[in-house]
Amino acid sequence: MSCNGMGYDGGPHNAKQCPYYHDKKKDRRRALGTYQAERCQFLMNKKECPYKDQCQFAHNRVEEFYHPDKYKAKFCSSYFVKEKECEYGPFCSFAHNDDEITIELIETYKRDADFYVFHFKTVWCPYNEEDHERSDCVYAHNWQDYRRKPSLFSYAKDLCKSWPSSESVTSYRQGCPNEFKC
Repeated sequence: MSCNGMGYDGGPHNAKQCPYYHDKKKDRRRALGTYQAERCQFLMNKKECPYKDQCQFAHNRVEEFYHPDKYKAKFCSSYFVKEKECEYGPFCSFAHNDDEITIELIETYKRDADFYVFHFKTVWCPYNEEDHERSDCVYAHNWQDYRRKPSLFSYAKDLCKSWPSSESVTSYRQGCPNEFKC
């Protein structure tokens, strides 16, 4: 639904705390179930998507971050600056505390052999790049870094022959056409 210019709480209008969209391309969300949380490759390459609303991928950051697969899966920048209040208030798509986070916080697990076999790099990182030391992080940061959970997926120790080792992969599908079934 498009915004009518009225403040959500009856006060002055604040677009960051408004439940309605203001720009059809930048913050309108299509119905859930009609697209995935992964960004549309056409839009990532600054091109017009030929599939428009029938596209199966997210067409803006709002569709991407408010999708159930990504909603509250990362910490808000206000999480690290406790005296700073989030400017999006209750409409923020990021977690403000450990109770709101929707991912498994594997950093709290004991780091033994089982941890490295079953959990290490199997969850996407909930922190922003500048908020932590990436080289020491137990979470995945890109598709080359990401591991499928061995408890959920059966796969061989050998590298996939389709997976490109010298270029950046922006989706699992781009790495291997068999995706998680590989």
